[in-house]
Amino acid sequence: MRNHNNMEHFAYETKKEYIIRLAKEDPFLKIEEIAEIAQTTQRYVRTILSEANLSLMNLREEYARKMEKYSELKILFSIKDSVIGLCLDTESNAPAFTYGKPQRQLLESSGDYVWNKDKVQLNQYMQQVFYYNIPVAVLAIVTATELENADMKYGLSIFSLLGLKQEDTRLTSPEIEIGSLGNLLIGYTSNLDFASDVSVIKISTLINVKNKVFGEEVFFFPSDSIKLTIPGIFNPTLQLDEG
Repeated sequence: MRNHNNMEHFAYETKKEYIIRLAKEDPFLKIEEIAEIAQTTQRYVRTILSEANLSLMNLREEYARKMEKYSELKILFSIKDSVIGLCLDTESNAPAFTYGKPQRQLLESSGDYVWNKDKVQLNQYMQQVFYYNIPVAVLAIVTATELENADMKYGLSIFSLLGLKQEDTRLTSPEIEIGSLGNLLIGYTSNLDFASDVSVIKISTLINVKNKVFGEEVFFFPSDSIKLTIPGIFNPTLQLDEG
């Protein structure tokens, strides 16, 4: 689930500086959301942004231009050299990346997702990603949209099965965590090819379609076999999980 813990108010910041940083780091936040996070009024937020000559609309457009330069914040990953030594099925007509059959589950914690403002029932669709038939990742998408069991076919990504098109979507508000798959993946199942205690990199992003949040996309990569490159992220923050 998403939160704004990585947007904490630092001791050296004034309230004004905090509001400006919130707007710049995530321009897709609404005025009321910034006010809630900063524990102040919407009127004060508008005043601060106006005095700083900042417009959320302009910041969003600037963000979009930067992300377009980096292919809409695509998450690029490459298999480390250690994987090259494996016996791969490299038939010339075999696609490099394939997808397992998705699994669906209803989330009891649907109301805990910040972006789920209407507190509707959410579904989590989960599938494995294979590189030349070797499992390299788990993909999960959380959304209110429902797929029939007959529609959840092997070989197609959940992204495609949900009818999402790359040109119509924007991934925003990335969050990265590192931990065991069993702890980070809601509804972990032993049917996966990854043990529950395997160390993974979890990357969460909001899926925005026409400026509305469609859901949340989450990738899980084993940290010992994946090199991760995320271009285009600005104003990064580092947070120590004291849990």
